[in-house]
Amino acid sequence: MRIQYIKIDQWRHFEGVAFTLPESAPIICIVGGNGTGKSQILELIAACAQRIGLTPGSENPRGDPFAENAAFEINFFVAPQTIPNLDDEHAYPEGTLRQDYAAWDRTLLVRSRMDKGSDIVAGGIPADRAAQFARHTVQIIQQSASIHYLSLDADRAYPKIQIASHQLSEVYDRDWGDATNKQSSFRITRNLYDEWFRFLIGRENQDNNKHVQAIRVARNAGAQEPVFVDQFEAYKNAVRNVLPHLLFVGIDPQTRQIRFDSTGIPLTFDQLSGGEREIAFLVGQIERFGLKRGLLLVDEPELHLNYDLLRAWIGFLKKSVEAGQIWLATHSLEVVEVTGQDATVILSRDDQTRRVTGAAPLSQQPVIATLSRAIGSPAFSISNLAFVMIEGEEEIGERERFRLLCDIPSHVRFLEAGSCKEVIRRIEGLKDLAAASGQGIRIGGVVDKDWRTKCEQGELEAQGLFVLGVHEVENLFLHPPTLVELLTMMGGDAQNIYSTILASADRRAGTWIFDAARTDRKFRDYAEPSKVVRELVHRLTWVDFSDLETKCDEIANAHGNLNDKEIAALKAHLIARAKVYARRREDDGLWRLCEGKEVFRSILPNFGLTDEDAAERAIAAVWQRKPELVPEELQALRAYIRGL
Repeated sequence: MRIQYIKIDQWRHFEGVAFTLPESAPIICIVGGNGTGKSQILELIAACAQRIGLTPGSENPRGDPFAENAAFEINFFVAPQTIPNLDDEHAYPEGTLRQDYAAWDRTLLVRSRMDKGSDIVAGGIPADRAAQFARHTVQIIQQSASIHYLSLDADRAYPKIQIASHQLSEVYDRDWGDATNKQSSFRITRNLYDEWFRFLIGRENQDNNKHVQAIRVARNAGAQEPVFVDQFEAYKNAVRNVLPHLLFVGIDPQTRQIRFDSTGIPLTFDQLSGGEREIAFLVGQIERFGLKRGLLLVDEPELHLNYDLLRAWIGFLKKSVEAGQIWLATHSLEVVEVTGQDATVILSRDDQTRRVTGAAPLSQQPVIATLSRAIGSPAFSISNLAFVMIEGEEEIGERERFRLLCDIPSHVRFLEAGSCKEVIRRIEGLKDLAAASGQGIRIGGVVDKDWRTKCEQGELEAQGLFVLGVHEVENLFLHPPTLVELLTMMGGDAQNIYSTILASADRRAGTWIFDAARTDRKFRDYAEPSKVVRELVHRLTWVDFSDLETKCDEIANAHGNLNDKEIAALKAHLIARAKVYARRREDDGLWRLCEGKEVFRSILPNFGLTDEDAAERAIAAVWQRKPELVPEELQALRAYIRGL
């Protein structure tokens, strides 16, 4: 069961929209900016699916599209072996209907016409008989107990469910076969969630009782006992396909809760993480309704899921389809990437009328596709977003750190771009792509201060970048007044905060002084430092610089591959940087200047803390409770972000 094309001449805010779908695509992705009507496309499909008998009803809060004065059509293709009776010519009475069956191309066109009502016609049949043949075909589909349709809306939440004792009789007695399931397949998701619990409890009880009874009969007859057939084996395997660590165990007979095992730890459904609950439920619906050859509609499949889990989930869906079709309405680039550009349809508005007047595959809009990959977010829904390029790599979680520090609205996206040069390059490239695609997005960039001079900082700021007022972003977590407040709240000793930071920074003084000197522009053409000098500076602490000139002379001569003039220049710069370090030790400003990442990590045990992420969250919580403690360097960063 697949949709071949959709055409909307006029319906709600759609006008002149039409798109044809790839014949072999198992997943179709609908994307577009907020308010373009992605969910409404799914609602239109649901209404048409009901008209051809795939579902006995539709729960649509916005009403029935066929009750509106609209013009649209959707063409369905019913693959062979999808609905058994449709593959039997004897399901059609002898005469004209049976003759037309031989000519039928297995399509059903559902349409609504302005002021002319609606109808359904079969493809390949002469026009004067196409509607009659379609009506008979729809009756066959309606009478089929097999399930060909399921819709999962975006209103998905998973509160704890408790089946009361007085409700068990109905749960145990209900026939949970295909006919009953077909009556449920169009329900809104929150009703499906409640019914899924009942389905699992009832089916488990019924199957277990039947098996025990069969054992008793076999024993009484002296026959071999039947082998237990687990009706939830497919569900268990499907969950593990997406979540390898999670094992479906069954139903607890006392608490009537769904039980899982997570790497040896027993958990009930409500104890799973948000992403695990989402996958366990969604996979449960796929397995319950068996839609490998039918239509599955999912609004916002990315709900509750991180990037990796989302990719695994969409990949599972893609592999589970045989002759069916899955429709996803999404904002997620990950979903688009798994689906493919040919099967991703972008809805676009007319700038003047604000009506949706365009729908085309992503593959036909290469600039938007390139922009999407560049920003890691679909470029079809970014007009109200701000993107901030930051130094760092994705795997170190820098964007989460910035979000924690900046306490910003959800429309701001931080994206790791690598080095400072990469930040600049990506910003320039994004601006060009945004202009070419007509997307009015806001773009900024944040780089570390490092050892940059004021002149170098000014050059970067002139390009629209924000230069942190501290060595690197982790230095903000070394703010002494904030750490004093945190340790006081924890009942710790807050008197030695600065001396602790100082001691940790001093242990790395040799590396800091050497790197600070080497980053100056005049040394960029020098030979790379030798292994000997790297090992030397790594061992040096601030105490070793008591005889400043002698130690800096030793470092300069150990550098390697330098002439006498270059050695002298490097020595002079080492002395200058060492004096800067000495001044910052005396004016309590070393926390801004030191290697923040290493120092912050090293001081945590002194305060009874071991987890960097937890410590960062605790410090951010202090700033939320006491905004007056927010360091001015962080205030400046926040002001830059708000100004984008």
